[in-house]
Amino acid sequence: MSAGRDPSQFFKAFLFPNIFRAFRMAIHPRKMVISFLGVLLVTLAGLAMDVTETVVTDSARRTELDQYVQSKAAYEVFVQTYEGQGYRTGVFLTLVKFGVDRFEAILGTLKNLGVESIFAVIDNLGQGFKAVEWAFRYHLLYSLLFFAIVLAVSAVTGGAICRMVALEFAQEERPGLVESLRYSVQRFASFYGAPLTPVAIVAGFGSFIFVLGLLGNIKYVGEILVGLSMPLILMAGVLMMLVILGTLGGLNLMFPTIAFENSECFLAVNNSFRYVFSRPWRLGFYTGVALVYGAISYAMTRFFVFGMLLSAYRFLELGFLDDNAKLLRLWQEPRFESLYTLTLPENQLLTESIGAILVHISILTIIGLLVAYVVSFCFSANTIIYALMRKRVDDIDLTSVKSIYEEDEEDVVL
Repeated sequence: MSAGRDPSQFFKAFLFPNIFRAFRMAIHPRKMVISFLGVLLVTLAGLAMDVTETVVTDSARRTELDQYVQSKAAYEVFVQTYEGQGYRTGVFLTLVKFGVDRFEAILGTLKNLGVESIFAVIDNLGQGFKAVEWAFRYHLLYSLLFFAIVLAVSAVTGGAICRMVALEFAQEERPGLVESLRYSVQRFASFYGAPLTPVAIVAGFGSFIFVLGLLGNIKYVGEILVGLSMPLILMAGVLMMLVILGTLGGLNLMFPTIAFENSECFLAVNNSFRYVFSRPWRLGFYTGVALVYGAISYAMTRFFVFGMLLSAYRFLELGFLDDNAKLLRLWQEPRFESLYTLTLPENQLLTESIGAILVHISILTIIGLLVAYVVSFCFSANTIIYALMRKRVDDIDLTSVKSIYEEDEEDVVL
């Protein structure tokens, strides 16, 4: 058999097939446990913060967010109408419910492939970004605190997953769960600071422009100062835009950089920006392959979860009498678009309420594992993408990953 037919030659010539290893890595029990732990901690933090209910709702449970995505005028009228009526809910639950509704709407539109479906998906994604905008615009302190918590949890759990994937992808090593978490805790400052560094840079340039704007208020002199400093203002704008583009394109590479290089946050920012601007099309191609592959693997995983839930529900139906009346009060039939119904039926007996809560906890745990898989896949795929970009840009072998002791050894030599 000729050497040209050796499958290994295909992987050497084309690096992107390595991305297809992400599913097997992401579904590994250790990574799933770490990812599920992160999802659980973020959920508990959000529920705890929702004790201070600040989101205005009406008697039909429509929220101010539902009005904000329509128009700012509708939001203002809604808040003025229902603010004094006492209907309130939390920001976290509002965002979760809104996000779930938008995601279910996207799944529903994908049934009918066509131009209208594409526009519907784009519209729902746009509403998701507007939801984040609403949270930071009208609930700033809540959003900043929640973002800080999410980033801290991601630094520990995401850093651990990236380190596990880096060692497994490069050297076929499979570190333990505790060992990986210990690594991310030791490098917590780097993982936590990497995404914040570009924000600090943009804020610094923005503060410079802000100060010049304040000087512009000086009578007679201010306008001249602004005119003279206009080249500096435009230069600061260019630098801010470069940082923003680098962050948008390279944010997913920051954690993998630290995991592979055992580095500080500044190297993570440097490498991610460098790869974005040096090979943007290749990075876009790798990311596109990962997105398509991730969507397919998610659909398969979701179908598996849906089949499991539906099978269990159908056999439960055989055991319940009275046309499954009690079963419907305990558990609504799952659908592929909606695996779980958030609301509980009213007028239940105490024992039925307890039973429904226990059933819902079990279902939410399964759905939490599905979310954990998505998180694990994102970190796994991005870590592989970083290794491929490092190979293309810096010609560093795919099997190269820095040991946690190498930095100390180099310092001793110096």
